[in-house]
Amino acid sequence: MLTPLDANIVSWVAFLPMLTALSLLSVRVVATSIFNLQGLPGTAWRAIALLGSSATFVLAFFGLWQGFDPEITDYQMIERLTWIPSLGLNYFVGVDGISLLLVMLTTFIVPIAIVSSWREVGDPLKSYSVFLLFLETGIVGALVSLNAIQLYFFWELTLISSFFIVGRWGGVNGLRAAVKYLIFGASGFFLMLAATLVVYRLNLEQGGAANFDLAPWLDLASPGFLETRVPIAATALLEGQAGAKWWQTQSWLFVAFALAFAIKIPLLPFHGWYNDTQCEAPTSGSVIISALVAKLGLFAFLRIALPLFPHAAMELMPWLCGLALAGIAISALLALAQQDVKRLVGYMSLAHVSFIVLGIFSLEHHAVVGAVVHMLSHGLSISALFILIGFLVERRSTRELAQFGGLAKPMPVCAAFFVVATLAQVGVPGTSGFVGSFLVFLGSFPVGRFTTLVALVGMVLAACGLMRAVGKMMLGPLEAAENRGMIDLNMRERIVVLLLIVPILWVGVYPNPILRRIEPPVSLLLNGMARAINDPGLPGSGVELTALDPQTVNTPP
Repeated sequence: MLTPLDANIVSWVAFLPMLTALSLLSVRVVATSIFNLQGLPGTAWRAIALLGSSATFVLAFFGLWQGFDPEITDYQMIERLTWIPSLGLNYFVGVDGISLLLVMLTTFIVPIAIVSSWREVGDPLKSYSVFLLFLETGIVGALVSLNAIQLYFFWELTLISSFFIVGRWGGVNGLRAAVKYLIFGASGFFLMLAATLVVYRLNLEQGGAANFDLAPWLDLASPGFLETRVPIAATALLEGQAGAKWWQTQSWLFVAFALAFAIKIPLLPFHGWYNDTQCEAPTSGSVIISALVAKLGLFAFLRIALPLFPHAAMELMPWLCGLALAGIAISALLALAQQDVKRLVGYMSLAHVSFIVLGIFSLEHHAVVGAVVHMLSHGLSISALFILIGFLVERRSTRELAQFGGLAKPMPVCAAFFVVATLAQVGVPGTSGFVGSFLVFLGSFPVGRFTTLVALVGMVLAACGLMRAVGKMMLGPLEAAENRGMIDLNMRERIVVLLLIVPILWVGVYPNPILRRIEPPVSLLLNGMARAINDPGLPGSGVELTALDPQTVNTPP
């Protein structure tokens, strides 16, 4: 017999961080207003936040990961409650292999991020703990949401929480960077909301009932949000509809969603907020924004844009791949020119998320699977690099490459961890980075050989920039007097980085458990796109999805 915890495991994982934050706030209100006490100190709040986020990971591992059946293609552990049926708003959550992997990454990274900034972040620790916990709920909630408006609410929660973390606990220009981040993010949200409402209107006209659900539910008669038949051209006439306007077509709606997602990723040329935010944010903020928040844009392409607008995705695929290639090349060149090590790693991260976009829009089974694996690998390795840089900045109060050199002598453990994280970021065999990169190159090469070769050259250039920086910091002569007295990582710092290194090596050596969970939903996505493109009831159908290799995709029942 299922316990309430087992029956609602997805909700528990999503809301446990927020419940922890609300509990802390409730205790403070009661203590101050009723008993006239000061309540718990800030250090206790942070410790409880760490305990709550750690408990969330344990719950996710034993409840979601262990309870997930990799042989099932569709969503699992579904929970659905009717909220406002007249508007098609429901509380609807569930996981597939892709969202499961990113939920595990999120719940794993957040407690590590908290510990990594233990000495860096100062008062007020109470509000810092609350915003971090709200941010974790926002990320997990967006990943498990199966209702478009519900996903939008969680998406916005991540923006608000990130804004306060960067603005309040960031560097000298933290508030300025946070405002820029907010402006970019809000622009994307408005585009996403406007496009969502247009699709909702089309869905209402076709089904006769409001429905924002992203997945079908039992015998519900009205089509789901992703089942909306969006016209290909403005002159197209669908059954029961008047002529479609230009802003109701797949191309324009896809562009609106793609712009919102590209800002979140961020994909060049919509990256203006990224490096300023990364450089000014505390280590925990840099880790969570780069490793987790940015993944929401990549995830949203797979969850919403590709299944909803397959024709537009195929039509605009060369443009998206071109932007991805430009992002890889420009980020690699900028990385080579950086003297600020944190900014250098930020540009390296931009090159890698552009590479993931290239894998997704190759629309080939191996490439899409590799892109999802690379999301995991990038999250682990970029977190390790930012955390290690944070430890060095704590000791030297500088991020300038010229101020470092020969650190392998006084800090051999730090140097060893730096090398492993760099090798994973570069994609050396035996690390998680190699698995994702290899699959992306394997899948994208038959689709576009020139594109793949350009991407390979760009990734090599980006790797050269990072390897040059690591070599300069860790090797060479130990000249600066300040560097000679630097103390190696303490036990807390070693455990934090080691927790990231272990899965990097484990996935690199034995990726099968990850691949088994990713491949079924990817197959379902690509086959669904193929069927939608060849839908005879949709004007303009009959275009072949040539990028899809039928030999690598098992048609779901």
